Amino acid sequence: MKMQIRLIEPTVAEILLSKETLAAFGLTADRLSPRRADGRKLMTFLFDLLESLCGLRRDGCFTFAECRPYINGNCRLRVGFTRQPSDRLYAFACADDLLDALSRLRGISLSDAFRVESSEDAFLLYYAESPDNQMNAAHNLAVLSEYARP
Repeated sequence: MKMQIRLIEPTVAEILLSKETLAAFGLTADRLSPRRADGRKLMTFLFDLLESLCGLRRDGCFTFAECRPYINGNCRLRVGFTRQPSDRLYAFACADDLLDALSRLRGISLSDAFRVESSEDAFLLYYAESPDNQMNAAHNLAVLSEYARP
């Protein structure tokens, strides 16, 4: 695999991915999306790499990633890490899984979920740990891990 990683700031890295590296994950620069399984696989690989090489860790905090097609089918990815706690986004393969999970969750409603037409994961649910649902956090995270992918 061919890529270049550069630390731009103490909490921001830039990764240049070759066309061949993207192809190894079944992707092209214009099809890289965390909503797709192959995109999530690549992002997980890159986050693990950034942690081992640069010491950058997500640790449940807000992380942003900006992806832009680059020269000759390559891709430039900029990833920034913060210390700010973040909500979690869970993807469900079908409505039945979402509804089953919602029936078992505490303090979460259907209004926190939405459907994504262009995604292979058809339903998404935002889960935010707040003072109101902190007592239910462990239970809710266990339920969500049964039904969905973070």
